[in-house]
Amino acid sequence: MKLKRKEAIVLLSFLKFLNSSAEERERMIENALAESGIDRKLSEDISNYYGRKYVESEFNLYHNDYLKALMSNYLRLDIEIIGKSPQLISCPCCGYKTLPTRSEYDICMVCYWEDDGLSGSDANRYSSVNKMTLDDVKRNFENLGVIAVEFLRHVDQDRLLQFEKPNA
Repeated sequence: MKLKRKEAIVLLSFLKFLNSSAEERERMIENALAESGIDRKLSEDISNYYGRKYVESEFNLYHNDYLKALMSNYLRLDIEIIGKSPQLISCPCCGYKTLPTRSEYDICMVCYWEDDGLSGSDANRYSSVNKMTLDDVKRNFENLGVIAVEFLRHVDQDRLLQFEKPNA
């Protein structure tokens, strides 16, 4: 079966949202409304719409191999996804392609590094937003899988599969 990338993402967003627990759906809705700056006093249908669109926006960042695997898991079908994976930039900490641009204070969804523009040549320079040096962050990522212990409760268990890692 062949699906355009956008079709696969929309279908997967419905499947994930509807197959999530009530607590997980509530978290998705809260995140969506917080990011949109929308008041929480919405009908259930509209809240669910925003929650599902939040999931869709996350899936837009994932590479096609992950979407294909997820689709196969939900539907037990071999799916070919037509369209290119997003062109993201490698995080200077973990190396996964998670950043839409560099130096814009985006947060890596794999290791939680906030991209303040530091790179390999600045590895020993203190990052005020990350509260440590890039070398320290890389060491923490190797040991913990995130930049600091406090992020462990937020990690998506599939995050290492969702994003491409060059030379992996």
